[in-house]
Amino acid sequence: MRTTYGLANADFTVDAASVLVAEGSSRFRLPKSHVAYDTAGPVGWPRGKREVVTERDLFQAHGTFYELPKPGSGGFRKIRPITTHHKRISDFASWRGLFVVAGTPASAAKDGQFFPSEDGLTGLWYGNVDDLWRMGAPRGVGGPWKNSAVGAGWPSDPYLMFGYEHKVLELSHDRAEPVTFTVQVDFAADDSWSEYARFVVPPGQTFKHVFPDVYSAHWVRLSSDTTATATATFTYGPSTAAPVITEVAVPEAK
Repeated sequence: MRTTYGLANADFTVDAASVLVAEGSSRFRLPKSHVAYDTAGPVGWPRGKREVVTERDLFQAHGTFYELPKPGSGGFRKIRPITTHHKRISDFASWRGLFVVAGTPASAAKDGQFFPSEDGLTGLWYGNVDDLWRMGAPRGVGGPWKNSAVGAGWPSDPYLMFGYEHKVLELSHDRAEPVTFTVQVDFAADDSWSEYARFVVPPGQTFKHVFPDVYSAHWVRLSSDTTATATATFTYGPSTAAPVITEVAVPEAK
């Protein structure tokens, strides 16, 4: 059980730019939420992927739960965020129609939904999968590049845009002359790309673009007109205010 279903390894990797997920020959990037999720927790890496509704998986990465269709229905290309919870949820599963979460703090009290273990050090919370929508709006920070070597005309990995209300892009580079960045979007999550805009970024400056709140696509990617070391950072939040990254709730030391 520990070898096959344990939490020794993560279902994703984290680099300086964002969360990176591979599916077959495709690579996708997702936002980060808090530095505490960069490494394994007290009991190992949190559960990444599990089916909780028939033919529908949940995927948890860096403090965010996503709805993940089966590969035949689009797989990671059709992923969408549900909530950024900022909790140390170590595992989750469905059981007799209930949604079960592990990783609750020792201070939690038995209330009809939370049931502590006999030693009182941990426990399980029982509810409905739709309760995830109450844990907070999706938010995060990241992008396809962070001080990354970028080749002229090379498109970046796709970076998730769908499901976030307020979106801001910041661009910078190391060249001594202006660099033009092309932003492309994939609306239908079918790997078909169209141009959103081209931004000319002067040397030594950080260019900022605020997307209209009504605007959305499923994926976004960028390319540069010249070889450079570049950073492209997207900041996502639930409103017109910048997202607030709060402290991660960590269980008491065992």
